[in-house]
Amino acid sequence: MKTLYLNRNFKLLVFGQLISLLGNSIQKFALSIYILDLTGSASLFSILLSICILPQVLISPFGGAIADCVSKKKMLVFLDLASALVLILFSFFFYSNKIQLISIAIFMLVLSVLGSLYDPVVRAVLPAVVPPDDYMNANSIISAVSSITILGGPVCAGFLYSILGIKFIFLINLISFLLSAFLEFLLSFPPSFFQIQPLKCLTILLDMKKSIIFLYKEQKMILYILFLSAAVNLLLTPIYTIGISNILKLFFRISNQTFGIASGIIGFGMIVGALFVSFLNKKIPFTKMHFYFIFLGLIVLGMGVCTTPLFSTSRTALQFACTLFTLLGFFFSVTITITNISFFTILQKETPIHMMGKIMAIVTSVSAAFMPIGQISYGFLFEKYAHHVYFIYVFAAAFTFALSVVLYKILRKCDIYESIQPES
Repeated sequence: MKTLYLNRNFKLLVFGQLISLLGNSIQKFALSIYILDLTGSASLFSILLSICILPQVLISPFGGAIADCVSKKKMLVFLDLASALVLILFSFFFYSNKIQLISIAIFMLVLSVLGSLYDPVVRAVLPAVVPPDDYMNANSIISAVSSITILGGPVCAGFLYSILGIKFIFLINLISFLLSAFLEFLLSFPPSFFQIQPLKCLTILLDMKKSIIFLYKEQKMILYILFLSAAVNLLLTPIYTIGISNILKLFFRISNQTFGIASGIIGFGMIVGALFVSFLNKKIPFTKMHFYFIFLGLIVLGMGVCTTPLFSTSRTALQFACTLFTLLGFFFSVTITITNISFFTILQKETPIHMMGKIMAIVTSVSAAFMPIGQISYGFLFEKYAHHVYFIYVFAAAFTFALSVVLYKILRKCDIYESIQPES
């Protein structure tokens, strides 16, 4: 761990991510409040969020190939500056009061395209700047930084949006993009870390084909993780991305400030999960990860209980239900963060560094392809069963328990998992 704190490149990468992600988190959260206030529609809210995922599905594989073919430093700086330019153009129309929902959708789509190219580069850089023995700790720090932005973003956005409005949020994000680009400009990598090849479309397609063959023939473990991630993104992740906002904002009808605080508490669970993942993985190694999904199922079931008519008898009971729902959301965040870090750590250890960008991009894009389907489906379900949302949570809990059984059978079937031991 001490070597990470002395690693100049890693520190620049972490601080750049912290600044950029915090600004983006504040803006995304403020826009979500703005959309919910403007429409009050769970289905429209889910559609707009799903639009942001489509570029990740369609572009990320190419972003991974590009990450292995061009200068990662130049690409990081370019993408942050391009994001800043897009934000300036969007702000101009917003300040002119010419903005509509379609304009917000286009803005979110363009930033998502840039982010889809950005994420594979970051994932490809991390194994190059830290030794293999530090992958778990580095992933924990990166995830903790991401979680800090998820914590700070809602809290800041809830108060800033209610006091200063959405326009001020854009300025904060613009500054974060520019500052992040400056820090990334200071990155320096020895040439031996990367084998940069001339970028050709045919080369990209051939590299993607080789990566898929590599997964199918040589790394069945990564393939199983891919399928598990896809299943989670289809029916479990929307419980967080769609369910949390809709239940807190539309079901419990809390204020923007309280909304930000509650979401910040739930986001704090991600920090806790990231900080304790190494310790917990020693107690519950990857070979017993199905226990995490059993715990997740119990949490989701408890969140559903909070939305039953049992707690609608009085205002005090409803406030208690909201508090309990937030607390369960905290533990949901802790558990899902631990599973995500464990998955990414195994992927990075089992993937050759020269294929890291391509493999990570394929895993991310294929698993993410199921997220918009799940989000849109849950959005319509939350709108249709607005007075009986506990049915949705019972269904999600049943799916999570079933997933734990499937994972248990996979772990017993594949001997390769027995070779994966927690780090000392």
